[in-house]
Amino acid sequence: MKRRLKEGRRRNDIAENVSISREGMEEKREDLDVDASDHETVVEVRENLEGEGTEEGVAEVRDQIERARDVTEDIFEADGEDLEDIQDEAKDSQDDLEERSEAVGRDVEKVSDGLERIQLQETTNELRRAEESARGDREFLDEHIEQLDEAIEKSETEYEELKARVRAGGGDPK
Repeated sequence: MKRRLKEGRRRNDIAENVSISREGMEEKREDLDVDASDHETVVEVRENLEGEGTEEGVAEVRDQIERARDVTEDIFEADGEDLEDIQDEAKDSQDDLEERSEAVGRDVEKVSDGLERIQLQETTNELRRAEESARGDREFLDEHIEQLDEAIEKSETEYEELKARVRAGGGDPK
């Protein structure tokens, strides 16, 4: 019984998907950096208030600053959730590429096994070309798996650093 083949993907589509994932994670990191900077600024403003006005005025100012901090934290959390969604999609793509790479590796083995049984030189030459094509395809897939892995790892590390900045200002990002 022949296995049902997974739908193929074009190399350009794979490369574009990897690029989109990397760019999406970088854009969200930039958004989160702005959010963390704004949070730090709000905390700094709160800490540097002299609070010498009227009780009502000082209370209103402090309440508004707290609301500004809360809003900034909410935006940080929403951007963080968006980043995590992009990271999850990138991980799914990475898993798909790994499955494809493993399948291509098995195909290389099958072609190699077939080469051992071939007697005609012309047939051997063509099968060697097929084997090289499969190796090239696997190399392409493995390069893009590595690119996604590096981008995901960098994104996760930077996100943790940004969350630490918000926590340092008294925030509690999830």
